[in-house]
Amino acid sequence: MSPNLTPGLGDVGRRGQDGGVGSVTDAGTMREPMEDNSGPIHCAGGLKIQRKVHGMEPFAKKVFKGVLFLELAGLFGVYVLYHKMDSSQDFRYTMNRRLPSVLEVYYKSNEWAGMHGKREKDAEAWRTKID
Repeated sequence: MSPNLTPGLGDVGRRGQDGGVGSVTDAGTMREPMEDNSGPIHCAGGLKIQRKVHGMEPFAKKVFKGVLFLELAGLFGVYVLYHKMDSSQDFRYTMNRRLPSVLEVYYKSNEWAGMHGKREKDAEAWRTKID
């Protein structure tokens, strides 16, 4: 084994004079690494593996950006809904009639955060409003 071979990697790990990893030609001599990484990879035993550079990457980036956008839009929507419920008892009454489960989550999150009493105040106000 020559001193510039990495143990266990065969010809793939051969290093050039500057210590950077280059690729090995069929004759066993070094050549500079390819800039675009689109050429074949030469492995031990003369095998060549073709690297696919542009495949699903642009699609994956678009999907990631779309999911990230939806997450941020959802987070913004939840913040707006919470702020509106927190600032308006009339809106909480509307939510109680239309979506009581959402109002229950609002009350539970406030109680979990240590802000107690809104549920009772709302119930009292709505009781007098109905009567």
